[in-house]
Amino acid sequence: MVERPGRAASQPSPITNPAALSPSSLGHPPLAATEPARPAPGWYVQVGAFGTLRPARQLLERVRSRGFSGRLAVLPDSALQHVWIGPLPDRAAAMAVTARLRQDLRLSGFPRHWP
Repeated sequence: MVERPGRAASQPSPITNPAALSPSSLGHPPLAATEPARPAPGWYVQVGAFGTLRPARQLLERVRSRGFSGRLAVLPDSALQHVWIGPLPDRAAAMAVTARLRQDLRLSGFPRHWP
């Protein structure tokens, strides 16, 4: 490890210490703090809908581990926990993500627009 001025030798950088990486530093909110919420308007790809939170979180963790930006969503008048990828800029982007999910993760999903 290369020493940097002002940095103690006993403090490894986050790059050399994977345990120091937090989910928020990787661009995702912490999974434990991710509760279903109303989604922002835009295009998404739905990859699952579950009656309980645990399998929804497991699927969310799986898609995030492969670099997709996902979220849990709750819709009005629905008791299901939806796993959505996005938001995406348009329907074409949602279709491209749907194809990537099918190829990379063997997941079927479908694009949907949230007003």
